[in-house]
Amino acid sequence: MTFSPRFARWDNPPWWFASIALPWVIGLTLLGVHARRDSVRASREQTTTGVISGHDRGNHDSYEYTYSVGGHTFREWEIPESVEWRIGQQVIVYYDPLDPGESSLVDFDDRRYQDAGPIPFLLLGIAGILGYIGYKRYQNLPRSSTT
Repeated sequence: MTFSPRFARWDNPPWWFASIALPWVIGLTLLGVHARRDSVRASREQTTTGVISGHDRGNHDSYEYTYSVGGHTFREWEIPESVEWRIGQQVIVYYDPLDPGESSLVDFDDRRYQDAGPIPFLLLGIAGILGYIGYKRYQNLPRSSTT
């Protein structure tokens, strides 16, 4: 059997190898922040009627919609999950009354679940990396011999 020095450090990896999971930790943090923000907005969201005013297939098939709150008109873009709208179609717009410019064509509570969806997989990946490093380090602990 040939020995590959490139992978030799994985026989007893140092703990700093856990930094491999850093992008997942960052993603986990960002998803958690977004999910929490949408949860807070869901508790106070209100609805109004809006109109689909544009469609851009080149930008992830996104739709522009306009709506009015308190005499101000807002324009936002939404990338649909599975719904296709028509220009001129009336839609329900969910918005944050504390910041009416923050809106969605999907209930904020549903957005929270969409944001939080990948979190268990990220946690599993991070735990897997840490578990593997811990297991390999445990295997290489010096053993005392009993005589």
